[in-house]
Amino acid sequence: MNKALFIWDAFWRRRSLWVTIFFVVTLGFIDDNSVVNLLTLKHENAILEEKIEKYEHDYEVAAGELQLLDSSQEAIEKMARVKLQMKTDEEDIYIIE
Repeated sequence: MNKALFIWDAFWRRRSLWVTIFFVVTLGFIDDNSVVNLLTLKHENAILEEKIEKYEHDYEVAAGELQLLDSSQEAIEKMARVKLQMKTDEEDIYIIE
């Protein structure tokens, strides 16, 4: 019994230390708003921002091509020949890969 009281007394004298350790562990690792979760979300946010930049660039390129296709008959013909592999009646196309 004496030993149990000694342990309890030692714990009680350092209660602020134990409470501080408890909150650091809880907020640092266990909680939904933990530091580990925050770092993971920041990393995912950086990846998503890179994807946004890539898609914005792709959109600008596609919008430029669309504007060119709206204004030029030669661009339509070139697009049909290169990307869609279309040909006129008098031509033969050989695809080498």
